[in-house]
Amino acid sequence: MKAAGSWMMKLSMVLSAPLVITPLWAEANPPAVMTAPQAFTQAIHNLKSQNKDDQARGFMKMQQAASGGNPKAEYNLGALYHEGLGTTQNFVQARYWIEKSAEQGYPAAEALLGNIYHFGRKGIPEDLEKAFYWTEKAANHGVTSAQRDLALIYYQQALAHKISSEGQQKALYWMEKAADRGDLEAKFQMANVYLSGIPNLPQYAADNKKAFSLCKDAAEKGNLKAAALLGKMYYSGDSGKVDQKAGFYWTEKAARLGDPFAEYNMARFYNPQNGNERVDPDTAFYWMEKSANQGFHPAESALGRFYRDGQGTGKDPQKAVFWYNRAAEGGNIQGQIDLAMAYYHGDATEKDSKKAFYWCEKAANQGSEEAEEQLAEMYHQGEGTQKDDDKAAEYYQKAWAKHHFDNPATVMGDLYFEGQKIDRNYPKALAWYQKAAAQNDSRAENAIGNIYYSGLAVPQDFKQALVWYRKATADFYHTQAYDAEMKLGDMYSKGQVVPQDLKQAFSWYERSARHHYKPAEIKLSTLYEKGIGVEKNKEQAVYWHRKAFDKAFAEIDDRLDDHAQGMAMLYQTAEDAKKDAASPKAKEDAVSD
Repeated sequence: MKAAGSWMMKLSMVLSAPLVITPLWAEANPPAVMTAPQAFTQAIHNLKSQNKDDQARGFMKMQQAASGGNPKAEYNLGALYHEGLGTTQNFVQARYWIEKSAEQGYPAAEALLGNIYHFGRKGIPEDLEKAFYWTEKAANHGVTSAQRDLALIYYQQALAHKISSEGQQKALYWMEKAADRGDLEAKFQMANVYLSGIPNLPQYAADNKKAFSLCKDAAEKGNLKAAALLGKMYYSGDSGKVDQKAGFYWTEKAARLGDPFAEYNMARFYNPQNGNERVDPDTAFYWMEKSANQGFHPAESALGRFYRDGQGTGKDPQKAVFWYNRAAEGGNIQGQIDLAMAYYHGDATEKDSKKAFYWCEKAANQGSEEAEEQLAEMYHQGEGTQKDDDKAAEYYQKAWAKHHFDNPATVMGDLYFEGQKIDRNYPKALAWYQKAAAQNDSRAENAIGNIYYSGLAVPQDFKQALVWYRKATADFYHTQAYDAEMKLGDMYSKGQVVPQDLKQAFSWYERSARHHYKPAEIKLSTLYEKGIGVEKNKEQAVYWHRKAFDKAFAEIDDRLDDHAQGMAMLYQTAEDAKKDAASPKAKEDAVSD
């Protein structure tokens, strides 16, 4: 199951609103004789009145009806206690009568009892186990609201990592069932599901058409959250085409009715930083403040930045920090980063590297690349924590992995080998490269070859270098394989561990050059010019020189992986590596852990 930020976190489920209770009252005339069933009918008649005295009499008649053991009357009596209609609100008494009804199998009572245990009431603590028991009963009896609530319970358990993927499917099953029965909140939730899709569940693969249909239906029938989402879908094109007019209409409609997500998006419509036509900083601030005041965490962090920059309001660093803190405490990643940076730089608050580290770590552990890189730097510098280059490397690697597909162990090796973001440590670099090489990673194999060739972290060993360079050349699709081909050319050219063989050297250089490796193209031009390992050929010398340096050829080579070409420079030539190895710093590293 995926962690926070995954599909489950994208479901905007409201887990704080108790069920709205509608007592099962019906039209009836007051009977002449007050038997228990007739008392129920009389109670209905009195309770329909707006007069409080009549309602009080209705409550007493409902007590009489419930005393006869009728589950419908018991449920309604509990509902009266629950809503404080005709009597003083009393949740404990409400639970007592509703539970009596539920124990007789009355579906509406099962649903309400499950809801009471799910969210708790005054004098009644939450009890997820009992909530699940009664909600599942009601859901199986066809109560739509219970089907939705059961999905919410499964959802809560998923967030707490207490259910398997099978449990996730059950959550979706019940939410979809409630949506099929017309529950608008469930339709909105299923629209979210289809909008993002769920990995490894083909039946819930991303389907914008389904998402749009469900969302539009719920929005048109009055669901505010669906209206807000519909506006976003029109604006982004998830509706099938971009329609900014419709997007603005639905967003504004939901915002004016108080939906915080819509208010947040209205602010973004007017925000000059988003490049929209409707540029109005004051209006952007107005909507962002409304959304933030409802506790919408993305709006809280954004409002903090409005105060920081003086956008639509005067600059107020203290208020900025206040809103960062609100967002951060609510788990908002951007708020945590903003608060961390405020403490880090001492913006409107005392500089505090420990607090900066704390909030940065919070955001990093939620997967923020920006926070991971900042945290890595803080570990490296020992700011807010003890210096720890191993942890620094770990977080740099996590950030790197979000945009690249390199073997994680190879990236760790690079970090220790380069010594740019963390202290250089050749032995650790070698250890990480060896882990990656065990998985046949050509970059790591080539790096190990460089380390043996240069005598870094290990005694210089051309024989081992030759073995690792040859391993690396088995990958025909990676620049480091082409660098290894170049290095093999060097070894045959110099007769290092193998008999000097200029023709064999030329063969390796040519192979590397034909893989568009620039250093090899330059080398090949020189060999053709001087006739080393091949007959002199001026035309070929000019061709390879132009290919290496001319703009026209460079444009042709743009299809190559430029990043991979750049990474080749991380691995030094033998001459450069020897200079590094001779430095006092390198000698210290060679004996460190």
